[in-house]
Order: sequence, then C-alpha cells, then structure tokens
Amino acid sequence: MRWVGLVRNVMLGRDGLDRARLLDTVAQVGGSRVRSYLTTGNVTFDAGAKEVDDLTGRLEVELSRVVSRPAMVAIREYGWLRDLVTNDLFAGFDAEECEFEVAFLRRAAPPIDPEVTPRDW
Repeated sequence: MRWVGLVRNVMLGRDGLDRARLLDTVAQVGGSRVRSYLTTGNVTFDAGAKEVDDLTGRLEVELSRVVSRPAMVAIREYGWLRDLVTNDLFAGFDAEECEFEVAFLRRAAPPIDPEVTPRDW
C-alpha cells in the first residue's frame, strides 16, 4: 500500500536532517520505495496497512533523535490524499475573503465531518 508521510516541524537541511538521511530513515524503519518531495520533509513510501502505525512510531522516534526535538509524522493513504486534493474542498470560498488553514492529525484521530464545519463567516 502507498502512503504519504507529512513530517511536521522539520526543515530538510537543518538540524542534521537532509534528504538522503530522511529517505534512509524511512527505509530503516520499514518503508520501501521511499521518495521525497522538494525540501518539505514530505515522503511517499510503501508499507503494509497492518505495519504502518508501528512504522510511524519508529519514524517519529528516529526523526526526533536526529533533530533533537519531537517530530510528528502525519500518515495518510496516498489515494485518499490524492482524492482530497482532486475534490478541491475550498473551491466555493473566495480566497480574498478567507484565510485557509489545513491540518493533518494522527492517523488514528477520528475524521472531521465536513458537514459540521461552519461555512458561513
């Protein structure tokens, strides 16, 4: 299964974490076919659905050790994230009138129901 790992509070090239070390770390904790994107710290990788939560925990521990502070990794299934972007949830909002913020919680967090999110400002 393909996953996206959104590494929070980390900037590649700082605190001893470069692209090669990030890719190696994801591979060492169990990810395969690891790819990174620009200098964001975001990665894609393959792992089994049953293994991904343990892999995420090991990855957070290793990255936190490298950068000497907590490093949270939000994991999402690649297809889910692709569909989220494709659906353009913010299409109905005027960018001049709204400020957009997106947050990804831990994978185990219950999903937020978009129907209960206020649309009127």
